[in-house]
Formats: sequence, structure tokens, C-alpha cells
Amino acid sequence: MKKKLLAILVALAMPTAAFASPSFDPRSMAMGGIGASTASYLTAPLHNPALAAKYGEGDLLGFFIPAIGVSLHDKGDIITGLDDVSKSVNSLDNALNSHDPLRAVTNATSLINDLKSFVGDTASFQVGGAAALAIPNPMLSVNVSLQGYVDA
Repeated sequence: MKKKLLAILVALAMPTAAFASPSFDPRSMAMGGIGASTASYLTAPLHNPALAAKYGEGDLLGFFIPAIGVSLHDKGDIITGLDDVSKSVNSLDNALNSHDPLRAVTNATSLINDLKSFVGDTASFQVGGAAALAIPNPMLSVNVSLQGYVDA
């Protein structure tokens, strides 16, 4: 019973989804994201840990601090549309503060039309960062890495 409990706890302690997160490693991104087969001993923990043993005779120590990447995709011109919505909100606020109901209705209609322009549009962004320290050795190669990733 104790062995089963220990196995379950070890499995739960290892977040497998964290190992599958993409990396903003510049070399792998320039090659189309193929880090799993082309990683060096330094970037191996980010892509394929088995490649930690792949190093040259002159390699003694490697580190990178930090690798940062940002990616933004705007399908449908949402970023420009947000500027229009902001202007419409300000106009509506001014009309409501001036107690002009006709101008307020006109500005409210404009705001509704600006918001309707977002129907079917999508936007996404990714931010990632990583740092690593690697010490290749014929007996035991050691890598320590930190990686964070946000996708929204």
C-alpha cells in the first residue's frame, strides 16, 4: 500500500504539462521550432533532456540568462478596434457628464457598433522566458534550468 501511495505522489509531483511547454529558444525558433533534435547540451532541458550528453571536447560550462520571447497575433484588427472603443467610451462619458441625452444616445450607438466590429475576431499572445546552467561531463552531465510560459 505504501509503495502505491508513494508512486502516486511521485506521479502527481511531476507536472508533465510543464515539460511539454514550448520554448522561446532563439536558435530553435529560427529553425522552425525543431529544438527536440537540434538542442545543444545547454538548451537540452528545454527541448530534449537526452541531448544533455551531446557536447564537444572543449565544452566546460554553459549558461544563458535570460532567453525572453513575445509573440502577438491579431486576427481581425482588434488592437486598432480597441482604440476606437476607447474613443467611443470617452465620447459617451463626456456626453453623459454634459447631460445631453441626444448626444449620449448617438455616442452609445457608436460604442455598440464599435463593439460589434469585434464579432469573430481573435487575438492571442505568448510570453516566455528561460534561463539555464549546464556543466557537461563524461561521467554525468548536469543541467539546471528555469522556464516560464504564458499563453492567452
